[in-house]
Amino acid sequence: MMKKLLAIGSLAVVAGCYTMDINMSLKKDDSGKASIVITMPYSPPEEGQTDTTLNDLRTTLKTMAEGKKGVKLLKYNEKTDTSGNIIMTAEYSFADFNEFFSGRGEEYSFSLEKNGKERTLTCKFKQDSLMPTELPENATSEDSATASMNELMNMFLTSAMFNLVIDVEGTVSSHNADSVKAGKIYWSVPFYSEDPEVKTLTVKYTVK
Repeated sequence: MMKKLLAIGSLAVVAGCYTMDINMSLKKDDSGKASIVITMPYSPPEEGQTDTTLNDLRTTLKTMAEGKKGVKLLKYNEKTDTSGNIIMTAEYSFADFNEFFSGRGEEYSFSLEKNGKERTLTCKFKQDSLMPTELPENATSEDSATASMNELMNMFLTSAMFNLVIDVEGTVSSHNADSVKAGKIYWSVPFYSEDPEVKTLTVKYTVK
């Protein structure tokens, strides 16, 4: 979803912060609620043009519940902040966690394995590469300008983050998250990296 932001490609837009924040609460019957918040720099398109990236993100958020049993879109809104970012927020309810996240996302996927009261929650996140900055042999002035532009873009892309908070109704027995506090699991991953990889979060817990 957020990788589409690269298609914007202007410094006016890059000079900001990209974040995707997913906040979920999971009950012992694996139902719950979730909010997805996307924050991105925004410049209004010129007259007669359409911001296809923004429209794609809107469509994705608004249609996530479609065709999924027990999943509802509760609310969608968007606003701009004082820094010129647009903030898109979608809230959902779901009867079953796996149904809500059925289908593989572009960057991330979730699964919840059940064995009696034992649960294993997994989230996989695929990072993307930073912009290339190495110059080829016999580099031209155009190559140098592109590399300089990419270096500047990378300064901002490294701040793009995927942030996940999950509140489970149970006792966490093991995890590789950043932290777990009062049943809430916190995990953050940069969208972009010099050495991109698939990051995996695994949390084992027992429902009450």
